[in-house]
Amino acid sequence: MDRDPNHFPTLITACVITTISLFILINMIIFFHERSVKNHQQAVINEVKLTTDKLGEEEKQMTNYLQGVNETQ
Repeated sequence: MDRDPNHFPTLITACVITTISLFILINMIIFFHERSVKNHQQAVINEVKLTTDKLGEEEKQMTNYLQGVNETQ
């Protein structure tokens, strides 16, 4: 396609349009995937009971923090 130097504007335009289209498509996929993950994540966190019997000190602190964050939502 690049044998004729007059095709350069056509090639650059096609590349730019393809890049913009892929960027929009990828952002839409990311948006809908994050939304579905957030919906599923809330249900799992609310149903699981966290036990602190066999956890280390750092794990207990993180569990308490996560329970506090979950209660504020």
